[in-house]
Amino acid sequence: MKALLTTLTLASAATAFGCDNPFGYSYLTETLKPGKVEVVQWVTARLGRNLGTGYDARYRGFDLKTEYEIGLSANEQLSFYFNNRYLDNGVREGLRFDGIQVAYMRMLANPDKAEWGQAIYIEPGYSQTSSKDGTLRDEYSLELKYLLQHKCNLCNS
Repeated sequence: MKALLTTLTLASAATAFGCDNPFGYSYLTETLKPGKVEVVQWVTARLGRNLGTGYDARYRGFDLKTEYEIGLSANEQLSFYFNNRYLDNGVREGLRFDGIQVAYMRMLANPDKAEWGQAIYIEPGYSQTSSKDGTLRDEYSLELKYLLQHKCNLCNS
């Protein structure tokens, strides 16, 4: 059993060090090639929030996000995010549509050709479901980012 766990740990560590995106929530400056599409699925659990005592203290929340990325040109990419929330908190239980985001990214400098990759990232969004109690409300957001990425020599070996 110990040998199996060791083997699985080493195998997962080896596959986790991919250079496309070595960290789950980081942003890279490269864009998809024109016409290429990627689909990414996220599930985030929110468990054990204390909302009272007894049955009402139960809380289970899951954020479900599906991203569709599309390469527009050699330097541009568009992403669409479709968000849902599952909530079980003693008052509400079930899946609700939460909102959408649309992200535009333009690569200004390619990290494979320059010392530092650079990109701008613009993402407006809309959300309608509170993560705390599942109530409906309107929330608008805007993310603006200037991305820097240093060339990774480990990935080129």
